[in-house]
Amino acid sequence: MPYILISTQIRMECGPTMVGDGESDATLMEKLEAKLMKQLGNEFQEYITKWSPRKVLNQLEKEGWKVVAMAGIGQTYPFHTDEKKVQTSTLVKVAAGVFVMGSTGLYLAQKSVQWKVRALPHYNESLKIVFEHPKALEAIGAPISVGSVELSDRVHNYVDKTTSRLRIPVTGLVDCGFMDVLAVRENEKEKFETAKVRLYLNDGVFTIFDTGRPLTGLVMAISEWIQALQDVAWPGFLQPHVEVLLLWITWAVDYIDLDYLEYLLWLLLPFFILFIFPIFLVLFIYGCVIFVHIYGHRHQIREAYHTSYWEGARVAIASFWDGVGNVWHGYELRGIENVPDEGPALFIYYHGCLPLDVYYLISKLVIHKNRSLHCVGDKFIFKIPGWRPLCKLFSITSGTVEECTEELKEGNLLCIAPGGVREALFSDPNVYDILWGKRLGFAKVIIGSRTPVIPMFTENCRESFRTPEWGRSFFRWIYEKTKIPLCPIYGGFPVKMVTHLGKPIYFDFDTVTPEEVRKTVKREIRAMIKEHQRLPGSVWQGIAQRWSTPSKKKKTDEPEQAELLQRNGAGATSPTSDTEEIVVLRRDRSGTEDDAELGDTVPNFTFETNLRKNQNLHSYIGDNWLMLFSHPADFTPVCTTELAELVRLAPEFNKRHVEILAISIDSPETHRDWAKDINALVTGCFNEVNNLPFEIIADTDRKICTELGMIDPDEQNSQGICLSARAVMLFGPDRKLKSKILYPATFGRNFVEILRMVDGVQLGTKAPVATPVNWISGDNVIAQPSLSQERVINELCGGDPNKCKVVPLPSGKRYLRVIEGDAYLQN
Repeated sequence: MPYILISTQIRMECGPTMVGDGESDATLMEKLEAKLMKQLGNEFQEYITKWSPRKVLNQLEKEGWKVVAMAGIGQTYPFHTDEKKVQTSTLVKVAAGVFVMGSTGLYLAQKSVQWKVRALPHYNESLKIVFEHPKALEAIGAPISVGSVELSDRVHNYVDKTTSRLRIPVTGLVDCGFMDVLAVRENEKEKFETAKVRLYLNDGVFTIFDTGRPLTGLVMAISEWIQALQDVAWPGFLQPHVEVLLLWITWAVDYIDLDYLEYLLWLLLPFFILFIFPIFLVLFIYGCVIFVHIYGHRHQIREAYHTSYWEGARVAIASFWDGVGNVWHGYELRGIENVPDEGPALFIYYHGCLPLDVYYLISKLVIHKNRSLHCVGDKFIFKIPGWRPLCKLFSITSGTVEECTEELKEGNLLCIAPGGVREALFSDPNVYDILWGKRLGFAKVIIGSRTPVIPMFTENCRESFRTPEWGRSFFRWIYEKTKIPLCPIYGGFPVKMVTHLGKPIYFDFDTVTPEEVRKTVKREIRAMIKEHQRLPGSVWQGIAQRWSTPSKKKKTDEPEQAELLQRNGAGATSPTSDTEEIVVLRRDRSGTEDDAELGDTVPNFTFETNLRKNQNLHSYIGDNWLMLFSHPADFTPVCTTELAELVRLAPEFNKRHVEILAISIDSPETHRDWAKDINALVTGCFNEVNNLPFEIIADTDRKICTELGMIDPDEQNSQGICLSARAVMLFGPDRKLKSKILYPATFGRNFVEILRMVDGVQLGTKAPVATPVNWISGDNVIAQPSLSQERVINELCGGDPNKCKVVPLPSGKRYLRVIEGDAYLQN
């Protein structure tokens, strides 16, 4: 804003123009008069010549001009009244004033502290010691001047409850440096007494006073240690290296703020504790190693004759771990009655982050069953120094198929975690996903030893210890490449831990395959996780469970004495005696278990799609059918071709009143972007259209896919997260599962075949008929064997026996009754 500055500094500013710089007052006034005459008129001549500056200001304000600011001794007059701006020079001077006042206050504060420092008894006593010490006077050179203590250096200048240290600058005619004064006292009420005075000069370090009193404190201890090392006469080849080392240590002590490090230590102490607990666990194990070592040597002579002493060591260690589990985790074991008192049994369990539950289980079996549980451990365990004797004592083996089979044939109890270290470190605590991959070794052991399987799961086994989410994919990449478990572990949380032992599972060992055994056992473990574990996992809820009332578990179905149902081809056979328990491989129909079975009711999920939010699955189905199909990921070649074909066939599904709903673990935004590629593949043009005739669920937390068993543990993304499988599920208007098909990730689905499946299933709900091989809508059908011939003719053939043809067979049984395709539609 244009303005005029009248100043005693002989300078006038008029807008952006600088005039009168260095000119006399008379010349300045002439230019001022000439400039203002154009703005204010001739009356300003009288104001400027006869009145004082203050009177000029007052008169200008009466004329309608407003004063904006005062600058120094001069004043500022605006040319325009429609703009308001404080002159910059005024703000600068105000800031300068504040700075001067602040600097003055800081100076006075420092002086006050300096006076207090100089009043300390060991300050004055140290000066007296220097002035009276001949060697010090000679090294520094009189006269000696003393500088001020650097207050910001809290490492070398501080006063504590019992110790104090001062670093006082000194300068003489010969040399300069500083004087390091160390003082101690018994308590805060007493005065400090000088304990040591040391001169640090350019020519060297000299100790001129030392009472020999012990000094406390980390910095003092390090300083004394450095001085002691400096006084040692090192060999010539070591002396340079020692000097460099001491130089680095001295630099660290001098320039690293130990107070700040102490503050950080207390701030981060809770996080350190979380990572220290796993170290304590290792220390406990090493404690057991030491105990075994001492125990073995103490009874070395008797051991040659009485091997039962090792049993004593085993019981003692088991008692220790049983106490740890009882105190820290409130550990319980349920289902111990399923463990045989003699004979073999194989425990298959879900591997927690650390196998504490296995340690506790071993202890319980040793104490209460007097049986030793042999374990299969990862090979890296045997490479840890000192652990091999403990592994031998508790029969831990690296576990080849032949070794495990032989262990069971000898009548021992054996436990195996098929997931191993991979499952322990990289399983998601939110869903407790099982990471067995394609491992079949344990299944071959089961078949080879013909041993029953006891499924095992421990509640909150992933809440006591955890692995951080950050860097999980990187650590897993390292593990897959090197088999070295480098993933950090934190925790030690006192959560409630309850181990559940399921009833023994028996197989038809002559016909069952390893793949069928794996699928059956895996499904049982999943069922136990679903029944006993709160999902998603929570450390706080696990701790609260220590004091909560245990919930009542749902009663399972009574074992059926008829022919046992087969699940996925894995036949369960009767036990060898009437006293042994059996497991019927069948689920209840509540629809809440993993891997939904035919007849299960689909849970009423709330979900978000590429088009809408907060949708309810049951409301979405309404009175229609629902085809829910999952795919591994968006922007993948097979899935893109599948959904493009589904867009073309959408009208056919609509004719059959079938709602289409896709699902994957990708986000809604990714679904919308991917829809453009799908439409482009269908239409052949790039029109950026992202609307599809069906919606795609964004199951980012994998809740729906996990509930319905649509997760493929063998297919994972770059972050190590299991992808959704290529599955198709057909639900009826009653919201029950009518059909389910699973495809491998590399094999594209045939939606024409799926349409044929829809026709056949819908037909089965209209009439008691079945469809033969290669049947398509309109072809002949087959009457169900449960219908009598009379019902077939009356209900399916309209009373015309000619429309029902019984196909003759060598057995003579009349079970293949073919009905004309349209006959049943006439009723």
